[in-house]
Amino acid sequence: MNRPATNQTNTPVFAFNPLLDVDFLDSVYENDFEYAQQVFANFLNGIREELNFIQDAFQQNDLKKVRAQLHKIKPTFSLVGLSFLTTNAENLIIQCDAVGSAEEMKSSYNSLQKEINKWIPLVEEELTKLKNTNSNP
Repeated sequence: MNRPATNQTNTPVFAFNPLLDVDFLDSVYENDFEYAQQVFANFLNGIREELNFIQDAFQQNDLKKVRAQLHKIKPTFSLVGLSFLTTNAENLIIQCDAVGSAEEMKSSYNSLQKEINKWIPLVEEELTKLKNTNSNP
């Protein structure tokens, strides 16, 4: 359920943005917002570099590398509440196995890149909220 964590006076302490997969986040972090902060920070610290690796491999038509990098980052989307991107990445991995060239999946690839970049600012906002919550218990 989408119920924010509360402190001893039953005042809400933190609630994930409802645009994220709140049920999943609540089940994973179980009100351990310091851990959530670490995971969100790790995601943001690495995602742009990972996307650059994928972009380079895609431009080189190296679908094995594209697939491997997508497989590597796929679960991290769910850990920051972007579970639908995990599914989208899985669909692109399947395409990597089915097509003969990067050009054949260019539209799907560009769509995933655009979606990821669209949601990064929300993850950044959540990280800021988590930091504020953790610094003001």
